[in-house]
Amino acid sequence: MLQRIQTLYLLLTTALPLLFLKGNFLRIINRTGNEIVMKFSGIYQSAGDDGFSCLGQMLPVSVMTIIIPSLSVLAISLYKKRKFQMKVVAVLIVIAVLWIGLILYYSLAAGEGLSSSYVPGAKLYLAPLVLIFGILAYRGIRRDENLVSSYDRLR
Repeated sequence: MLQRIQTLYLLLTTALPLLFLKGNFLRIINRTGNEIVMKFSGIYQSAGDDGFSCLGQMLPVSVMTIIIPSLSVLAISLYKKRKFQMKVVAVLIVIAVLWIGLILYYSLAAGEGLSSSYVPGAKLYLAPLVLIFGILAYRGIRRDENLVSSYDRLR
């Protein structure tokens, strides 16, 4: 199980979305100095000395941030059932694409109507890595399945 390279990719696919749970991953600053911050729990606007006030929740992004590591752990545990593992990883890839799309949608919607500058955090660059590692894991599982089926033909 842990000897396979796709397990390493799936472990990275598990760990990277969990980094989104803490801190902010995007800041939007307009000309007047107001700041909008995107976090796991929602979108917040600076309210002067009072801290931040909540502009809205990002429930779909939050749910997908939890689903992606869960599916990845499930896929790791299915190492003996490669065909089902490939299906789980394919679903994981689709959810990762939707996750990235929703993050982009919410970030553009939060800065809409403002002449603002976007200041992405380092965590924002981790989202495409989740997709890349998911694709690499799928390719590794498919390669193993092809290898096993070629050995079955030889018998």
